Amino acid sequence: TQGTMDYIVGESQAYNSEDDKMLDFYDLASGRKVKKEAVQVVETAPYKDNTMNVVSCTAEKGSLNIRIKTDWKVPYDLKYSPQNYFAAYGKLYNVSSFTADTVEFTFYNTVSAQGNIDVEGSNVLSSASFNASSSDKTAKLTFKLRNAGEYYGSSISYDKNGDMIITVKNKPLSLSGAVIMLDAGHGGTEPGAVGIGSAVLEKDVNIAIAHQTKSELEKMGATVIMTRYNN
Repeated sequence: TQGTMDYIVGESQAYNSEDDKMLDFYDLASGRKVKKEAVQVVETAPYKDNTMNVVSCTAEKGSLNIRIKTDWKVPYDLKYSPQNYFAAYGKLYNVSSFTADTVEFTFYNTVSAQGNIDVEGSNVLSSASFNASSSDKTAKLTFKLRNAGEYYGSSISYDKNGDMIITVKNKPLSLSGAVIMLDAGHGGTEPGAVGIGSAVLEKDVNIAIAHQTKSELEKMGATVIMTRYNN
């Protein structure tokens, strides 16, 4: 999230094949790498160990909003479990189906996590726990899902007071009022995979499925836009 602060523990480089050049990164204490050009370095930062306190939990606009008072904007990770991933194009992040029944946020540089989280306003969460480990300076916010595989997304932002807002979307009860974007993929000079005898192109299959999906979603009340409507 923009404004997140972390400690730089090293520097590294990685080759970008698209631009055919080396990119410079800062290695962070949380284990992440961030492009140097995206970082503002503060030479002297007297930051203490972070504490987090739940201020409120409110249900509004189809979501559960959790407000947390935090001393500073610490880095975090998000994990789904149990969830299987498979490798494609050399990357182990592809998912064939979403199977998790637990969603876990890990906040770094944090020694205290206080407050109860009321999930009554959520139709996807059954419970939530919030606790910290002073030994490894991490806090964990763990959500249990009502039904495995049914999760509709979440986000983290900061308000004008610097409070962290965790928004967990509810399961929509209808598609009325929803705006859905369909990305057919490929198109134009990018054919994608080529079928036997070059008779079938992935881009043509994609756009046909996208139009069919658009028609079905509109019947259910959604407004549908597409990244491409033709070739």
